[in-house]
Amino acid sequence: MQLFGADPSGKRSFQFLWYCSDPSQNRTIFVYSDSMTGFSLKVNQGVLEGWLFDQVSQSGTTQLQAEKWYLIQINTMMIGGWNPTGGPSHDGAYEYWLTMKVYLGGTLELTAQPEQPLSPGIMVPLINNVVTLAGMEGDGFDELRHLKRHLYESEMGDYATFLKQGRVAGKSKGSLGEPGW
Repeated sequence: MQLFGADPSGKRSFQFLWYCSDPSQNRTIFVYSDSMTGFSLKVNQGVLEGWLFDQVSQSGTTQLQAEKWYLIQINTMMIGGWNPTGGPSHDGAYEYWLTMKVYLGGTLELTAQPEQPLSPGIMVPLINNVVTLAGMEGDGFDELRHLKRHLYESEMGDYATFLKQGRVAGKSKGSLGEPGW
């Protein structure tokens, strides 16, 4: 599924329920800013893995469970600008600083952030506002939210509690995976 989000520059956040049918199958479940790279979240060997434009990656520590719902919150930040002392010859260069934080049920799972800014050669052709949610057969998505700011930890916890208790008391089905439940 592809959606058009806000411009990726600045602070952005995404929140959604994801149904993990089989954590042993590697796949990409979320991409923001390009259909192939951008800010991306993958399942790799049973854990979540965050990527920034296929240049920087960070793995989570939570072993995902089969046939469980997970509340995933993603905060992204992309700040670009001219650095007069940047570049290989220190004559100046346009640079991008990126950060992606991924939370499971309100608990920080991983932070992907480069040690050095990324160059325009890597970034410029990839910057757009396309959001892609994907998975394998049996995966699912629900309760999608996208904000032009970061989600606060209290918002994440409150929303997780709301979803766990069910939108309609006694009629919501399925169980939510760990942690934070």
